[in-house]
Amino acid sequence: MVSGTGVFANATSPGSGVSGLSIGANVFQWQVNNGPCANGVTTDQVTITRFDPATPASAAGPDQELCSVGVTGVASTTLAATAATAPATGVWSVVSGPAGAVITTPASATTTVTNLAVGTYVLRWTVNNAPCTPPTTTDDITIRVYDRNAAVASAGADQNLCAPVASLTLAGNNATAPAIGTWTVVAGTGTFANANSATTTVTGVGLGVNTYRWTINNGPCPGAVTSDDVNITLFDPAQAAANAGADQALCGATSTVMAGNTAVGPAVGTWTVVSGTATIGNANSATTAITGLGTGTVVLRWTINNGPCGNSQDDVTILNYDPNDANANAGPDQDICV
Repeated sequence: MVSGTGVFANATSPGSGVSGLSIGANVFQWQVNNGPCANGVTTDQVTITRFDPATPASAAGPDQELCSVGVTGVASTTLAATAATAPATGVWSVVSGPAGAVITTPASATTTVTNLAVGTYVLRWTVNNAPCTPPTTTDDITIRVYDRNAAVASAGADQNLCAPVASLTLAGNNATAPAIGTWTVVAGTGTFANANSATTTVTGVGLGVNTYRWTINNGPCPGAVTSDDVNITLFDPAQAAANAGADQALCGATSTVMAGNTAVGPAVGTWTVVSGTATIGNANSATTAITGLGTGTVVLRWTINNGPCGNSQDDVTILNYDPNDANANAGPDQDICV
């Protein structure tokens, strides 16, 4: 016995049994003594490697999330696999991911990995424990490298539509993988075909203002979570046309109240002065107060803006008579000779 352990059944038998082998390499030397002959004593060694069936299965360690570094846009990290119990051996390999990753010491459970570009990598730690069963075990980890320079979330331009709308398409910006974008409903209603697609279709959009938020999660990078909202406004084609109410006749009044029909949101009604002099208390209220009336005629217009469903308008005339106007006087009677 040169190293290791072992007990020979018969040390002078070339085919002797040996017991008591230790885990690992056991080196034995066979010596032949041929007396006074040339090269009378010769030796040769044999290594018997005993593997441990209790060696733990491969454990590659936890997944990792990294942020790209500086202008190079690459990152590096240290792996954290469980070391193989000798004589079993372990080796790292790249299963998938962008080209160029460098495993510094593939046989080290805690090797560094460099030149990691933005993207998702799968690395495998393989433990070889042959001839035990199973001879090899593997375990994978995922390393996600996020882009430090990725764009912030942008939900796209607001949209004004006229009902009915079966579906519509959003226009957010794409998240740079492995960053993930997600749509959520902030106000109103809507069902996303794919909440993680920047350009998903949406169904079930309700009348009025529907606010959808596009959020991008960029992992461990600074300012990782950004969001932006888009308003989808669905107008009702059943909105009644503008009706400014009945004309009014007043006597020396300085104010009055309008009687237009209400605009149902998201449609908006607006009063304007077409002619004459008047002050509108709330231009968007169908029943606003009007002040600053003088004697004479004032024409006011009620306009309902129903977005892409169309606009309508109607005018109302206010006749404000002068209470100080002189009473009727037909003049003196007259005698005429015909």
